[in-house]
Amino acid sequence: MTDNELLQAIYKDTQELKSRLNSIENNVTDLQLTLENEIRQIKEKINVIA
Repeated sequence: MTDNELLQAIYKDTQELKSRLNSIENNVTDLQLTLENEIRQIKEKINVIA
């Protein structure tokens, strides 16, 4: 394997990792928003009861 082929393989792997990381970041953001919305609803219900 030449240096250029090795660099291309590393670049491809890096791009795949970046793509997967972006997907994970999006999932975490979605989860955070969902949790914030759920917590907000629970707090509103507690305030109504109080």
